[in-house]
Amino acid sequence: MTSLPSSTRSRRQCKNDWLSFYLLMSPFIALTSTSLSGVLLFHSLRIHSSITPTPTSPNLESTTPTPTDLHLQHPPAPLEPVLQSDRPGIKLTTTEFYQLITLSILEAPTLKGRLDVIQSVFNRLNTPQVDLGNYGTNITEVVFAEGQYEPYFHLSPNAIVDFDSAVTLLARHGYTHRQAKTALAEVTTALQDPQQVTNARNHVGGRTAFKGISQYPHRVPSEDPLRAKGENFFHIDANQTYEQLTELAKLGPETVELAESTSSCLMPDHIRISPARFLHRGRIKETCEFYTRTGA
Repeated sequence: MTSLPSSTRSRRQCKNDWLSFYLLMSPFIALTSTSLSGVLLFHSLRIHSSITPTPTSPNLESTTPTPTDLHLQHPPAPLEPVLQSDRPGIKLTTTEFYQLITLSILEAPTLKGRLDVIQSVFNRLNTPQVDLGNYGTNITEVVFAEGQYEPYFHLSPNAIVDFDSAVTLLARHGYTHRQAKTALAEVTTALQDPQQVTNARNHVGGRTAFKGISQYPHRVPSEDPLRAKGENFFHIDANQTYEQLTELAKLGPETVELAESTSSCLMPDHIRISPARFLHRGRIKETCEFYTRTGA
């Protein structure tokens, strides 16, 4: 057998030694490689997250309204105190009742506006109780006072004494008989509803005077309430204090009724069809609740 040179055996022996060493250490090398890969991956993610830009957020400073902007866009509703009346309800004679509600119909275009006018009339009637002069001792004297209410200028109190005469006067001002009867019925009903009367009292307060559209330029918005364009605005008497304003509002009644009425429905007998059926705008209503509340 031919022997290999010594140099050749040394190289082969060295190669075998390295191979044995590699095979022996390969599990440790694999484990170390895996750990190193994990560390490198972790650091790679950290570096990536630190340099990746965050999504662009909207400019909150330019899009979010400031408190001032919110106030301008959605002004809070004024908090008006609910004025409790010191007089739960009053009853008027037929003459006073129809003189009062006819005036309100001629002075205001809507039901709420008419109740507001009536509230101001009661304020005038009650001025002596708060030391604010005297407009009259009863409804007739107040509404027919000289130079006070234009629809009643040059008109005798005897022109309105009941339902029929009220319809006649309204017809002279352009109402049809049906329109006049409907308007009188609506105001009659509303005056017996404490909620609607209280709404008028809260709106008008203790103000004794009102002005129409032609006087809008003279209105003081902070002091003269106006429900809507086309309605009257109400203002404080020249000599009236704010304390008197509040006191007068409290003196207004919560309900107003006809003293002579013995029917559960406060409408004249001649337009009643039956105890529970009434004519309204050419149609028969099956209940009198449309016109009035059933009273004791």
